[in-house]
Amino acid sequence: MPTPEDNTTDNFLAYFNTQDTNNLMNKVFCPDNAPLGIPSVGLTDEGPQFVGAAEVQGLFQQLFVSFPDITLTQLYERLYSKVGPTRIAFQARIRARQDQPWFQKGDPHFSPPISDIVPDKVHLTHLPACVILTFDANSLVTNWTIYFDRYRMAQQLTPGFPSSTSLANSLASLARSLASLGGGRGP
Repeated sequence: MPTPEDNTTDNFLAYFNTQDTNNLMNKVFCPDNAPLGIPSVGLTDEGPQFVGAAEVQGLFQQLFVSFPDITLTQLYERLYSKVGPTRIAFQARIRARQDQPWFQKGDPHFSPPISDIVPDKVHLTHLPACVILTFDANSLVTNWTIYFDRYRMAQQLTPGFPSSTSLANSLASLARSLASLGGGRGP
């Protein structure tokens, strides 16, 4: 039987894939709480961090302008945390074409190599990703963390882009995050 967090996860995917920032912010993410630093979003271990409702909303606005056809598709069963705050994790696929630049130099969320891509509105990226959602007592998202290979994204969107990522570092980062789920449990 689906949990309230499963329902929120389903809504997250539906609103994300229809680029509905308003419903993401008002029906999926928790209210702004500056002292607790929530809601928040983390893009990979070394990517930019977005803390507070204004920054999270700004992320979604930029994401949907830069990648107007982006989709996030869950691939396999969800994993559930055993200890600590309620978390759901799942493997997903990102699919997108870049139409506009990502956060540019001088912006606090400047994020090479994605910020280095010159959008051609032609090439498509298909990337595996790990999504981890953390929930509050009201089953709203306090944190969305997504792990994906930003360098592979740049290579797919810009043929000839130099390879400078380490698969070992990406996998180690993902392993640390999954370990924090505490071994998983059913809903």
